[in-house]
Parts: sequence; structure tokens; C-alpha cells
Amino acid sequence: MDMVEMKVDAPTALAISYLLQEGFRVYGDVNLSVRAVLRNVAGLDDEFIDRRLSTIFLNGKCVDDIDSAIVTDGSVLALSSAMPGLVGSSLRRGGMYRSLRSGVTFRADGEAGTKTTGSVEIRLFNSVIPSLGSLFLERGVVIDRGALLMFLGMRSRRFWEGCRAILVNGKPVMKEDLTDSALWSGNDVTVTVTEVLREPSAAI
Repeated sequence: MDMVEMKVDAPTALAISYLLQEGFRVYGDVNLSVRAVLRNVAGLDDEFIDRRLSTIFLNGKCVDDIDSAIVTDGSVLALSSAMPGLVGSSLRRGGMYRSLRSGVTFRADGEAGTKTTGSVEIRLFNSVIPSLGSLFLERGVVIDRGALLMFLGMRSRRFWEGCRAILVNGKPVMKEDLTDSALWSGNDVTVTVTEVLREPSAAI
């Protein structure tokens, strides 16, 4: 799988985080609870999970008990902070209006299998994006090459001013080179983003 590494300043790192709302994959231990997977693949602590991740979907179903819902290989996990209104309240984990969405509530249908290595698709929404986007990107995420190139092709001059380096499979490239099909061997790419300090402006 091709590897893309970007070294960017803080504003550009934040901008790249919004690519992740389209979904990305991570690899790690599966056949574990939602809580355990969040600890392992993102390094999140229980305080963040319990206080900031108010709404969690597993394979399109709202999860109330993140300690019993099991994430298997190929699962889709959507993470969101609290959403407004009655709909948002009904989707909230353990919320008083959760009975309103009983048809889309996740229900565990068995015990976890043996822990193994697999992939999980993760989607980030609303204020979770700036909170967790850079963390996932620093660890490395797998995304579709076409989606990455489309996203980068729509970025502003300010975005690229904050990009200090781009490496594809360990070799430095210019942004104009990214559309060269000879660079790539497949459709999936692993993207890692490292935040670097912004260079100081020259004295006048």
C-alpha cells in the first residue's frame, strides 16, 4: 500500500482533519468492545470517551452500552459529540429520549469472539473532527486515493503555504506531482500527517 506523509503547520493540519468525515480505516485489535477499540486505535482515555463522545453509531445503529457492543473486522464506527434538538437528544448515548429511536438502537447479539487483528472504518462528525482528526492522522489512516487527491485539489493557497513537505513512499514530491499515476500502485493509501511549527516571518 502506498504511503503518504505530510508535514504541515497547525492550520493546515486542522484543514486536513475535515477529510476524515468522509470515512477512513484503521487497523488494530478487533472483536473487542467499542470502548476498548477507541482506547486501542486512538489512545483515548475514558474521560474523553464518556464526556465528549455523546453519540456513537456502530454499523448504522446507535450504541448505548459501549462496553457490551462488539466491534468486529470491517465494522463502521461513527463518532459525534452532542447534537442539538430533539433528534440529537434521542441519539445521545443513554439519553432520556432514547426510546424514540428504538428501531435504530444497537443490540448485542452474542459474545465477542477471539481478539484478532482487523480493520475498522471510522467517521468523525461536528466538533469531534478538530478534537480527534489530528490524533488519527498522526497515527496514520487508510483512505481512498481518489478522495485524497480530490480533497487536496480543492485546497487554497493558504493551505499549501502551510505544507512544508509531502513524501510518497518516502520520496519528496511536489503537489503538482500527486496526479501522476506513476506514483501510485493502488487505490488505497496510508496517510500520516505530522504537525510542525510555522516558520517565523522574516524581520522587516
